[in-house]
Amino acid sequence: MMIAWVKNTALFAMMGLAVCASGCGSLSEILVPLLPAADDGSVGMTPPEVQPDVVTVIFRNLSTTDAVDVQYFAVEASLADVQNELFVEENAVSRTLGVAGTGILEPGSVDFLELSCSDTLTLGTLGGNFFNNDTGDPTGSGTPRWVQELGLGLCRSVVTIAYDTEGNVFSTNITIERR
Repeated sequence: MMIAWVKNTALFAMMGLAVCASGCGSLSEILVPLLPAADDGSVGMTPPEVQPDVVTVIFRNLSTTDAVDVQYFAVEASLADVQNELFVEENAVSRTLGVAGTGILEPGSVDFLELSCSDTLTLGTLGGNFFNNDTGDPTGSGTPRWVQELGLGLCRSVVTIAYDTEGNVFSTNITIERR
C-alpha cells in the first residue's frame, strides 16, 4: 500500500496525484453506481474486484462514537488551486454514499463508489464533519485532504479515505493502493 502525498492545508504540502482524456464528459457521466456494502456493514468488507478503467474510492468511519458527513468532492480537471477549486458545491458527491444517500457514515461503517478513469481526475474531502451519533450534536471536523495524479495513475487503484476520532482530535487520511 502506498500512502499518497497529501496536502495538509495547515502546512500547504501539496499531494501530487491526478487522473481525463479530452473526450470526458461531466462528473455525473463518470460516476459508476454504488455497489452494495456488506450485509453487516463491517469495516472489513471486501471491495469489488478492481477494474482497469475505474478508481474505487472507499470511505471508512473508524470512530466508534461519532458519525461523519464525508464531505466528498470529485471533478474531471487538473486544478492549480485545489483547495479553492475542488471544494465547491458543483463538485460535491454524496448522493450515493452513507445512510440513505446522505453522505453520512455511522460509527464503524464503510461505503464505496467507483469512478471512471480519466487523466485529470481530482478527488478529496473537506475533512468530514463529525457529530455525536446519539444526539446529532457537532463534535468536530477533520482536515481537508485530496489526491490529484496526472495521466491515468489512479486507474486500477483503490483510494481509501479514513475518518477517525480520538478524544477531541479528528483525523482524516487518504491512502492509495495500486493494483
